[in-house]
Amino acid sequence: MRRYLLSWVTLGVLVWIIINLALILANGGTLLIKEDNVAVIVFELLLLSILTILTIIEIVSQTRRNGSSSKK
Repeated sequence: MRRYLLSWVTLGVLVWIIINLALILANGGTLLIKEDNVAVIVFELLLLSILTILTIIEIVSQTRRNGSSSKK
């Protein structure tokens, strides 16, 4: 379960971002005019991109470990 933890965290953050974007759009609608909303969106996208990169690195390292162990 530990090796899938990063994937689950990334998925959870993605769901959280979608919910926040839906709430921002439902409350304001004029998304780009409000600076607070833009800051929240930029922060969430930055967090999601960092977690996505970490997840890809984790998947690649798992694949390499599994591939090298199966060759032996």
